[in-house]
Amino acid sequence: MPYIKQTAIVLNKKTIRQADRWYTLLCQDNGKQDVIVRGAAKSSSKLAGHLEVGNKAEVMLAPGKNVVHLAGAKVIDSYHSISNDYDSLLLRWIALKRVNELAYGTEATVDFFDALDDFLSVVSKEDKSWSAKVLLYNVFIMHLVTIAGYQIVPQQYFEPQNASFL
Repeated sequence: MPYIKQTAIVLNKKTIRQADRWYTLLCQDNGKQDVIVRGAAKSSSKLAGHLEVGNKAEVMLAPGKNVVHLAGAKVIDSYHSISNDYDSLLLRWIALKRVNELAYGTEATVDFFDALDDFLSVVSKEDKSWSAKVLLYNVFIMHLVTIAGYQIVPQQYFEPQNASFL
């Protein structure tokens, strides 16, 4: 069974059955992957700490017949300073949720991964103000929308000839 080594950001996790978890990963090369980790919900699990939502990790994937299993993981970056700031934590959570919604299957390319990694790195810096972080989030979302293939068409809300707003 060939193993695939990837760099991934954990987008979501769900507990299934008693001790297993279903993780959604945004891999750098393979796009969005859903993987199962056996025994991850147990307190003795060695992988669970490496796979917290929002962590960037080096993962080893083992493709099976129907699902992909996770064979190993090691944290690369946990964007630790975000955990100390509630506002940054909120932006991180919303950004992860939006990427999960916009990225469809394996068509999520390196651009999604790079955009999310850059956003999380910038937001994790403590020297940014709340308004600067919100501005960065809005730019990030507009960038994600364009990566996903949608066009942002600005509409004209002001008519100069009438000097009024529509």
